[in-house]
Amino acid sequence: MKFFLGLEIARSNKGIHVSQRKYALDFINDVGLLAAKPCATPMMKDTKNMFQEGIPIKDVTVYQRLIERLLYLTNTRPDISYCV
Repeated sequence: MKFFLGLEIARSNKGIHVSQRKYALDFINDVGLLAAKPCATPMMKDTKNMFQEGIPIKDVTVYQRLIERLLYLTNTRPDISYCV
């Protein structure tokens, strides 16, 4: 078994290594942020309401899928759950 439910499993003499690198990279690629630069602070400080009235999303399934994948990733990775 190499991949199971988004988990990449590698076995060696030292033990079993479980990673979600492929799942996270596929997720970032699907969102279109693969070429984005990393940032030390994910949000700007002292910002007012940046999202004012706008155009409603026509296809909510894309947004729902994004949230679904983020929830799965944060439930299996507690270190990421704080940021999300």
